Amino acid sequence: MTIRTLRRLRIPLGLVVAAVAGGASSVPTVSGCTTHQCDTTCVQYGGTPAAPCVAGATDDQGNALTVGDVFRDGDDYVWESSPMTGPWLDYPGERTYVFYWPPPMQGIVPYDIQAYVATDADAQAGGVGWINATGGLAEMSQVNGVGVTILNATCAEYFVRVVARARATTP
Repeated sequence: MTIRTLRRLRIPLGLVVAAVAGGASSVPTVSGCTTHQCDTTCVQYGGTPAAPCVAGATDDQGNALTVGDVFRDGDDYVWESSPMTGPWLDYPGERTYVFYWPPPMQGIVPYDIQAYVATDADAQAGGVGWINATGGLAEMSQVNGVGVTILNATCAEYFVRVVARARATTP
């Protein structure tokens, strides 16, 4: 090779080395869904848990207990998974909750279901706050007179409170 050929190769070769070295140092690192931080879990309140769900709480016979309270608000029954003052339910990424309605809401299809998320089980604590869960934070399915299923389809960990409203009387 002549000196002229080496000089012509030096500039493009230098650009290739710089591009490869620069690209390697800018590769992002990821966690969350690439670790066990985001393994799928399912917790059921009420009914007979079916795999892969586990009971959130059980009675003496091993039946899954319902969670939350139902109260009357005018013509509506209102069910809440947790009181506003907490504690709210742990809601890690990829967590599914299956909630069965406790009496007197059994057999009534709610007309409104809202989910709220917070970064602490005590959403009323100073500096915590809460927001309405939308999109992947609260994917709801199987809404009927038996209950509702809600999924945190993200890898972020929150605490959740679910509120459902159903007509207590027929119009």
